[in-house]
Amino acid sequence: MLHVAVLGPMVAEADQGDHRVDVTPKTGREQMALAALALSAPGTLSVGALADALYGDDDVRDHRNAVQAVVSRVRKALGDASSCLETTPSGYRLVDTDVDVATMVARRAAGDIEGALAMWRGATLAEVSGCGLIDNERTRLDELRATLTEQLLRSRLDADPAGTVADLEAAVGEQPLREHRWELLMLALYLSGRQADALRAFRRARQHLADELGLEPGRALVELEAQVLAHDPSLGTPSMQRVDRTTALPTGTVTVLLCD
Repeated sequence: MLHVAVLGPMVAEADQGDHRVDVTPKTGREQMALAALALSAPGTLSVGALADALYGDDDVRDHRNAVQAVVSRVRKALGDASSCLETTPSGYRLVDTDVDVATMVARRAAGDIEGALAMWRGATLAEVSGCGLIDNERTRLDELRATLTEQLLRSRLDADPAGTVADLEAAVGEQPLREHRWELLMLALYLSGRQADALRAFRRARQHLADELGLEPGRALVELEAQVLAHDPSLGTPSMQRVDRTTALPTGTVTVLLCD
């Protein structure tokens, strides 16, 4: 059995008795080939597609022979697990191989968002570059990771708005151009009784978008600002543990205002 992990630096391991041994190819082109095959698993990757992945527009006299040479070196690196790299009439495929992407997708389908996110060990295939197939898959997987992160933060926000604020601040710091993260931060602040901070977060989001993209916030973010200003009941009931200076108080009520 071969195990290939691409959700982070690429690692290939083969079962050997009761333990695993590292069989990761050591050179870039062989790593690229194994990564492309893993991302295509369990399907077959044609010789032409693998040639494009490995060489792109490079001037190679005989792509088929060049691909065969790379595949041969990959098999050598895999050692006893080389039988997991199978030749088909049209190309190559991995068999008896566990790819971490498949595990991540299965966990997501089962509703285990936290478990799916735990499959990432770092930036997806950060050390493999210059391959269109891998670059496209990296973009897709990075987007999925960001979306799953936002889904997890939303679920935590629903349970504990105030306890999620720090995580959301970190999330917008990592990717300040993802407007949905700003929406979640604004909502967490508002539901924590921090209306003024929620409105300040909107202004920060607008500044980031203007500075980086020359754009105004999208419709959802603008509408959320209006809802926060209006104390829209559809947002939920803010916590009374803290009252912002912008919150209207009932006549005759004595309330302590907590400052930042």
